[in-house]
Formats: sequence, C-alpha cells, structure tokens
Amino acid sequence: MSKSNDPGDFASRLLALSQQLLSMAGAVKTVPEEEDTPPNPWGSLGETPDESLLVYVAEAMYRHRQARRELFPHGLFGEPGWDILVDLYISSKRNRQVTVSDACLASLVPSTTALRSLAQLEQEGLVERHRDPQDGRRIYVRLLPEAEVRMVAYLTGVLRERQAAAY
Repeated sequence: MSKSNDPGDFASRLLALSQQLLSMAGAVKTVPEEEDTPPNPWGSLGETPDESLLVYVAEAMYRHRQARRELFPHGLFGEPGWDILVDLYISSKRNRQVTVSDACLASLVPSTTALRSLAQLEQEGLVERHRDPQDGRRIYVRLLPEAEVRMVAYLTGVLRERQAAAY
C-alpha cells in the first residue's frame, strides 16, 4: 500500500503532527513561564503572619547571631545596626522601652561603634530618640513606623522562605 502524494493529505498529516507537538510541548515545560517563578517573599505582603510568630522569628534570628559570635572570631560578622533594629522590633512587641545604652548593649559591639550605628539608623529615618519625661537624663530609642513595616516585611519573607523550604 503506497502512501498518497496528495498535497492535501500531506498538509493534514503535517497539521495533525504539529498539534501533537504543541500538545506535548505544553505538557513538558522546559522554560518556566512568568507565573511559574516562585513568589518573591520580600515583595507584597498580602496576609501578614501572626505578630507573635514574627517576634519568634526575630528572637530566633537574634539568638542565632549571638551563637555565631560565640563560635567565630569577635568582630567577623559585625552588623550592629541590624542587631539594634532586631532588638528594637522585639522590644516594641514586648512593650519594653529601650534606652540608648540598652540598644548599644544589644549590638554586642563597643559603645562608640554602637552609637555610630544608632546615629546612622536615626539619619535613615528608622529610629528616633526621645527623653524620659520622668528623668531627663535617660534617653529612649524606638523604631519609627516605617522601620516597623520594613521589619515585618523582612521577617515575613524569612518565614515564607523557611516554610517553603520545609516542603
């Protein structure tokens, strides 16, 4: 039985084959499409996790950083500004006021370095200092609302990445 050389028959077989190929290509994706890319955990928040969970993540982060300092040479991983922000976030959620000296202690660096970091955080509009109305010698420091929003975004991203890694 010979195959037909009819151009119409050839065109229909070619069309059928191309449809099969398109179908197979749709089933096996080799190049991820835009909607297949993992969501950016740092982007839009949508639903924010429970505040207590975010505080737990922040506390765990702070503990891990302290443990790292005990295992590796002092000053190798210095990020005093970040340590201050994390401590201020945790303290604000625990309804604890933080003095400037407490913030410096939380950074685990010399006080002059911590004060420079605190001044930089202040210049960036992330924290503010305010005097104790009862004792004008005592100065407190707190996160500004924009910094808290950023901390929530960051901690939410960390939490989402860890949850995704668990699956």
